[in-house]
Amino acid sequence: GGTCTDGINEYSCTCASGFNGDNCELSLPPHVHANDLYEIALYYNIREWLDMDSNLPCFDNWEGILCSPEREIREIDLGNAQLNGTIHPLFFNISTLRYFSLSGNNLSGEVPNYFGNLTNLHVLYLDYNQFNGTVPSSLAISKPTDETVNCVIRLNNNNFTDFDLDIEDFEQFDSCLFDNNDFDCFSEEYNVTSFKKCFLFDTFEICTQNSITGDTINEINELIEENKKDIT
Repeated sequence: GGTCTDGINEYSCTCASGFNGDNCELSLPPHVHANDLYEIALYYNIREWLDMDSNLPCFDNWEGILCSPEREIREIDLGNAQLNGTIHPLFFNISTLRYFSLSGNNLSGEVPNYFGNLTNLHVLYLDYNQFNGTVPSSLAISKPTDETVNCVIRLNNNNFTDFDLDIEDFEQFDSCLFDNNDFDCFSEEYNVTSFKKCFLFDTFEICTQNSITGDTINEINELIEENKKDIT
């Protein structure tokens, strides 16, 4: 995997691309998403990534990146990273992601309906941004087969006005936050009875903090009190 040169009581090796170790005996796994991350870094001007000496995020411990022992990217944490713009589409190439946070930035626009590509994702933080429009159906991330792993989604403190999730999708979440948006939770598709189960995931009660008007408020409050009694 390289060329070694003898010296006085020592020798040195120059490793070929894809090899590492004192004797270049270690084969490096391919970094299939390294170029994607570099393009993302250019788009958001993430200096911590752009200033790295190599294009190997899993070996060089890029800030906010956590990899598996197999050098698969499992977590990307760009919370409070002063990002501007929209969600870069290259994020959705990283299918090994389990944890993805863009919380606390200045990102805007509609959330693209590509989260279905991230089949291993079970924690998603998009809270405290300026996202608007409809929450797409692809955010119905699946409950992990490992029952000890929580399924969490946070979309609070944005400008969402509607969501394209079925009521059954909320059953996947162990915790979900949607407060401080512009939802009208009670359309023809979603009624008070449907949201009774959502209270257990902090969704039902939080919906009352959004732009809901009319007589349903009293019905909601009554159901909240009933559910509190049921779980205490």
